[in-house]
Amino acid sequence: MKQVSVLQEIFLLICISLSCIACERTVEIDVPYDGDKLVINSFIQPDSIVYIRVTSSAKGGAQDFIEPQGVQVNLMAGDYPMVLHYRLISGKGYYVSTEKAQREEAYLVTASATGFDPVDAYDTIPFPPQILSFTANKGSIRAAFAMKDDPANKDFYRFRIYKADTLNGKVVPYERLKFRFDPSYSNVFTDIMIDSYYESALIKDDRFNGKEISAVIQFENPIVDTGYLVLEITSLSDAAFQYLKTLDIQNLNNGNVLTEPSKVYSNVNNGYGIVGGVNASFSSVEL
Repeated sequence: MKQVSVLQEIFLLICISLSCIACERTVEIDVPYDGDKLVINSFIQPDSIVYIRVTSSAKGGAQDFIEPQGVQVNLMAGDYPMVLHYRLISGKGYYVSTEKAQREEAYLVTASATGFDPVDAYDTIPFPPQILSFTANKGSIRAAFAMKDDPANKDFYRFRIYKADTLNGKVVPYERLKFRFDPSYSNVFTDIMIDSYYESALIKDDRFNGKEISAVIQFENPIVDTGYLVLEITSLSDAAFQYLKTLDIQNLNNGNVLTEPSKVYSNVNNGYGIVGGVNASFSSVEL
């Protein structure tokens, strides 16, 4: 199959925007509420501008995520202050950097607002995943990929797959696919074939630290109506992984009276939300 480059700038903007929007998903779970605090949400990807969303907290089930008055946001890349400008994107306010983030730097976000205690959050950006291959065939319900894990670090990954098509000669993703890992071909990720399909998978490298691995993905439906598939593997910082994992658990437990209420992980001091380092790699295949 022919390998094709991905239009990364457009895709990263889509990914970061979706991540910030996902931070404001309404979940009907009654968890203890510690009072009104500032909420920071930002996933920082190298070679991309930084988007920071600041709102006030709300009790579980709230529909509105209010932007407080008198907000001041600062972003430090190591010892270097990055310039931020306020922008409305799809009706929501973001503080957007004028420069792109770099993997080598550590990032500190601080925020204050009228009537709220100041908050801060800090994180670093992991190394990008190493995708060795990605193959698929039109009409099939399976695809396969190979990757190499870094033995020097404890790594955390998110896997997603997209339908894609060409725009001005570039491959552009447009729809996420539901999938599951197939242990009958490789049990590096799981020993059990689950019944459900998901749009993403979060996995630690406990079972394959430092190894080159291959895995087979099974889709919910045969792939017949798209010209390309794009595999996205994202390295996550420990904080980003914990946030996304606990968010998944809370969403899965939504409405289940037999489970204990759960809180979503936050690394924001004196507030809520996440400032997380992420680093995505992509591979595409023409069907």
